[in-house]
Amino acid sequence: MFLAGVDASPAYEILGKKGLEQKDFPVLGTALTQGELAFRQHAGGLSTSPNWSTWIAWASRYW
Repeated sequence: MFLAGVDASPAYEILGKKGLEQKDFPVLGTALTQGELAFRQHAGGLSTSPNWSTWIAWASRYW
């Protein structure tokens, strides 16, 4: 998913939006939430619950 966001970032930038703010995989738990695309990798397997608070904070800009 991270690489898809990196590859999609130039398309967002052409449209005047901000993509992911870095091209190197971030440290686990680091949230990349400054642009229209967001990414956060958590430790602990397949559960999505550790990312919900980060997603809600990012998505609240659009509500």
